[in-house]
Amino acid sequence: SCTTISTNATVALLPAQPHARTSDGFGRLLRDTGFRAFLWTQFLGAFNDNVYKIIVSMRAVHLAAGGHYLSLAGAVFVLPFLLFSGYSGHLADAVPKRSVLISIKIFEIAVMLFGLAAFFSTRIELMLVVLFLMALHSTIFSPAKYGIVPEMLPAAELSRANALLEMSTFVAIVMGTSIGAFFFTLWKNQPWNMGFATLAIAVAGLLTSFGITRVPAAGATGKFLFNPFSEVLAGTRHLLLQRQLWLSVVGISYFWFLGALFQLDLLLFGSEVLRVSDLQVGLLITSLAVGIGVGSMLSGRLSGNKIELGLVPLGSLLMAVFSVALFFTRHSYRLSVADLMLLGISSGLFIVPLNAFLQHRSDPHEKGRILATNNFYNTVGMLLASGMLWSLHDKLHVAPDKLILVCGLLTLLVTAYIVWVLPRYAIRFSLWLLMHTFYRFQILGREHAPNCGPALLVSNHMSWIDGFLVGACIQRFLRYMIWKPYFEARGFHSFLRFIHAIPVDESNPRQIVYSIRRARQELQDGHVVCIFAEGSMTRTGNLLPFKRGLEKIVAGLDAPVIPVHLSGVWGSIFSFSGGRFLKKWPLRVPYRITVSFGAPMPLGATNDDARQAVQELGSEAATRQVRADDRLDLQFLRVARRHWSRPAIADADGRRLTYGQTLSSALVLARQVRAAYTAGSPVPVSGALAHIAVVLAGRVPVNAPDALSEAMLARASWFDRFRANVAARLLPAKLLLTAQTPYSPAAITGSPDVLLSHANVVSNIAALQQLLWLTPDDRVAGVLPLSDPFGLTLTLWLPLLTGCGALYPPREATVLIATPALYEEYVQCCSREDLGSVRMALSVGAPLALAAAFQEKFGRELLEVYGCAEMTAVIALNSPNRSEGDMLQIGHKPGTQGHPLPGVAITIVDEAGVSLPPGRQGRLLVKGPSRMLGYVGQTVSQDAWFDTNAQATMDSDGFLTLVR
Repeated sequence: SCTTISTNATVALLPAQPHARTSDGFGRLLRDTGFRAFLWTQFLGAFNDNVYKIIVSMRAVHLAAGGHYLSLAGAVFVLPFLLFSGYSGHLADAVPKRSVLISIKIFEIAVMLFGLAAFFSTRIELMLVVLFLMALHSTIFSPAKYGIVPEMLPAAELSRANALLEMSTFVAIVMGTSIGAFFFTLWKNQPWNMGFATLAIAVAGLLTSFGITRVPAAGATGKFLFNPFSEVLAGTRHLLLQRQLWLSVVGISYFWFLGALFQLDLLLFGSEVLRVSDLQVGLLITSLAVGIGVGSMLSGRLSGNKIELGLVPLGSLLMAVFSVALFFTRHSYRLSVADLMLLGISSGLFIVPLNAFLQHRSDPHEKGRILATNNFYNTVGMLLASGMLWSLHDKLHVAPDKLILVCGLLTLLVTAYIVWVLPRYAIRFSLWLLMHTFYRFQILGREHAPNCGPALLVSNHMSWIDGFLVGACIQRFLRYMIWKPYFEARGFHSFLRFIHAIPVDESNPRQIVYSIRRARQELQDGHVVCIFAEGSMTRTGNLLPFKRGLEKIVAGLDAPVIPVHLSGVWGSIFSFSGGRFLKKWPLRVPYRITVSFGAPMPLGATNDDARQAVQELGSEAATRQVRADDRLDLQFLRVARRHWSRPAIADADGRRLTYGQTLSSALVLARQVRAAYTAGSPVPVSGALAHIAVVLAGRVPVNAPDALSEAMLARASWFDRFRANVAARLLPAKLLLTAQTPYSPAAITGSPDVLLSHANVVSNIAALQQLLWLTPDDRVAGVLPLSDPFGLTLTLWLPLLTGCGALYPPREATVLIATPALYEEYVQCCSREDLGSVRMALSVGAPLALAAAFQEKFGRELLEVYGCAEMTAVIALNSPNRSEGDMLQIGHKPGTQGHPLPGVAITIVDEAGVSLPPGRQGRLLVKGPSRMLGYVGQTVSQDAWFDTNAQATMDSDGFLTLVR
């Protein structure tokens, strides 16, 4: 297990737990029968305490000397925490905590039997004795209650467990206070009924306690000390030796100080400032308690599988803000209730991480003593609150609202101190909150993220904020290796130094050696180092070659190399999509991304092994990243409505259709298709419009001569056309389109017949667009037949889903996609002016001699594309080279088939199926989200590798070359 502490920050590293289970939120925790029984036990105990306390308080108020007895009731309830906290801590350490909890529930029944006698006697003195015994019950119960949580749950559950614990406690306080008042009102003249009710609650608590998870004794060997304060003094000495724990106790005590002060001051605030009824004053306190419960649950949700101390300064700051806000809204009851609710939520954010941290970091053999000492100081805090209220309000006549303002200003000072003590936690959580506000994360392989110990994370590099995105998925402080000019940039240098970033200067060999040594030292100190092995952010949109530094960083170290892949980041404003950083509008907020962590790589793994692992993570992420709207019909509908009047389809006969006309005409045809063919059945088609119509109808197009074509439009009436035009503009997609999923069949193509899903085609198009950067001003030539998978995907659906014009003659096209035979004709028969509008030429296979001839005649590089029907169309592509300033990134290497598309993984294997290193020839295997559903009548797994039966090699830069 890992229990080390960072040498330069107060880092709470969670241990590698022996518990087998992993967390999936509050639901799994609540399904744990042992924890659920514990939660009910402590809830019923707190509930009964408050029921009895409010009954005694209300009884005291109705006596002649009510004020005296009311004050005495408060003192009686506090006294056991001061006198017996030390004893309770020793008991929790020496005896199994489950046994302590069960024993104290039996004691509670005995106390309630005595309470029943007190109710029969109606004597307030006896009731005060019972109240003292109930407080003693809580004193002994508390250390065992908080101490058992880390013993029966893994560390990853502590934040959520404490959230539920705090929430249920404050719900018990609110319900106990309300129901206790109800009992007193109902049975004022029959007090023994109240005794029977509290006895029944105690019995229920005992019954639930038997279901609590069994845990062994902590194993404390210290002798029992009769002096009640000896254990507290020993606990204090221990806390002072561990500053982090001591500060946690101080923070928790400050929370109870403020809670007690507000509970008392709100009574005065309601009557003297707001001048409202007793019932409304009670609602003020209730709103604060409910807010704490909500905030506790929110804290558990935000903390996830870690103890997030970054919530402490945030909660403290918000507590200060809403305390001050309460002062300024003191003339409005509704605003005061809202402020108190928000103040309670802030308090929940503040207290849960501190309780979880104290439980987790306390020595197992002294956990009870530490928690009992914490209870003692919490009680001191509450007494200080009473003293502060007495001195400021009763003696100095400070108004209740101004007392709240003083608390707010005091909490601001506390916040400043917390930020000074926990700066890295505050920064890390702020960045986490910022990332999770604007990005929606899907985390794959979370179990591989390093919870403790050294590790080297090797990630692809897609945007300016990749480091923050990776850091938002890990509960550790990361050390990033950063290009030196960025490290020294004004405004960032101090921050990057503060987070221990490591500058890298590739132009200076001595600086490189220094950076590698720094990274190795951080690993030796037990930290996590994150590198972006490509050396720079991708401008091509694809995975770049990896630099060699990672092998030197981990050489001889016992530190795992963990591959990481960021998927979906391309297209964000921080990426180079569209040829620029930042200067573009976000596509959506929140932006959906996937962060994948791979299994630690074997010792001795090479640079090429890491690149292959990252590429395969990207393929797995793309396969699992399919969204409900990854459908051809739905995406075409959206694009057509967005580009209604822009050109969509053209042909050699001179016909031109806009997107609006194409959609309306296809809907007319789709209506006829639905009438003639059942859902999901193949429909023979001829022509682009027929393809679109069949997909909109929820059927499967398959090319065939003399089949459904645009000629059928002639049979449509003017009313059919009018209705389709109105529907195309106005009807919601759910009413306009047939219900389908991304995995519904969308096309049959190739030979033998390959069945493709919507998700197959959409993923292939998305990957192509990431590399080609088509714009609505582009026109894609339509020279490939739609019966060919390249023609169907590249010349029809690619332009239609990106807002371009499709199926244009080559003389008008800006993007030309053709076969080598057609390019030979262009070279022989066309002049340079004939293809003057072409800015990009893609060839499905291109011998070097043909590529050279084409470039010489037309001044354009011929970019080779490789693929097959089983992978929808494109597997690999030579994309255009991209440049920014002096930086040039290579996307095209003549003589190769290019890089695999984003989301597509390739590997070269020998006859035994063993992966070969770069440069070795073997069989080409591919996988990714574009892999077919199967051949007609036969399905296949999309997660498995597809054997292309082609011989190929892959170089160290990731370029694929077929051996023809």
